[in-house]
Amino acid sequence: MKKLAAFAVVLAATALATSGCNQGKGTNKEGSRSMTVTIKSAQTITQGGTDDVDVGVTRTGSGFDDPVTVTFEGLPSGVTVQNSDKTIAKGDKTATYTLKAADDAKVENDHEVKVKAKSGDVVADTSFKLTVKAK
Repeated sequence: MKKLAAFAVVLAATALATSGCNQGKGTNKEGSRSMTVTIKSAQTITQGGTDDVDVGVTRTGSGFDDPVTVTFEGLPSGVTVQNSDKTIAKGDKTATYTLKAADDAKVENDHEVKVKAKSGDVVADTSFKLTVKAK
């Protein structure tokens, strides 16, 4: 069962990395560790609704497997991250974050949201387009 679960995580990370996604890469000052963050290039949410956003990370460098903190910057007015304190745990490659749009969230088309993944002294940035639709 563990092998099947591990395969599912790898498959999900591969799917994120290959289909309509944006990526950003960061390297520490010494160049000994790096990280790539991957996110779907566009998401849509309806006022009063929720939408899941999958974030994937690939860590490289000897022994680099630390937890990753993910932050979302520049969300449209009325849109929040319900589980903003969630991290991508040591050994994990993906996490799902839930966006929540208030009933009166500002209607937007292709609003750019920045995503920052940080683990120790390695930071990787990318972005995605978020559309907020009226009810």
